[in-house]
Amino acid sequence: MAIGFRVNSLERATFKAKPFRRGDNQKSMSARLCKVKYLGPNSLESDIDSEIDEMAREADSEFNRLCKQLDWDACASMDFRGAVFAGITRMRASTRKHESFSNECEYRLLAEPLGIDVDELKFRPVRSTLVPYIELSIPTTDLSPHEKRRPHQDFIAEAVIGPTPNEDLSVQAVQAFFRKHKMLVDIQPSRIPYRDF
Repeated sequence: MAIGFRVNSLERATFKAKPFRRGDNQKSMSARLCKVKYLGPNSLESDIDSEIDEMAREADSEFNRLCKQLDWDACASMDFRGAVFAGITRMRASTRKHESFSNECEYRLLAEPLGIDVDELKFRPVRSTLVPYIELSIPTTDLSPHEKRRPHQDFIAEAVIGPTPNEDLSVQAVQAFFRKHKMLVDIQPSRIPYRDF
């Protein structure tokens, strides 16, 4: 099954982060929806240099934003500035893939690494390893507070089922799932034929 999400809802995803300092309240931090950039083995050095310059500018901007928000004495520390740069670098690396995957036209929902504590991580098994993740809160409807006049739209726009040998049963099961959760989702069977050989 392939699930199509509404971009507006994904762009407003948040997660709960532990406070930076003892006594602070838990903060709700936003995630970023980023387009994946596909790189080949022959990426030019000038492209890589310009990417590093861009990351440094982004890290300085984020460092200044955090210092204004947190009003820390620790902002003067080079360790904190380095942590911000390392976080930006990890996020940027998370949006890079080999060019052989370019037909995917992928986007990724990334959380700011500075607000995440190891205790907030959850893990799921995938084939031969464990993958860490954090739980995100995605708005259940595709409405911002200023858009109350539009008809109701859930954060999932569509689901494409299959190919599968039991297409009708699979479609009925998915329809029942969304009905149970009172969600209005367009459900379509896949146009790709199922082959059993």
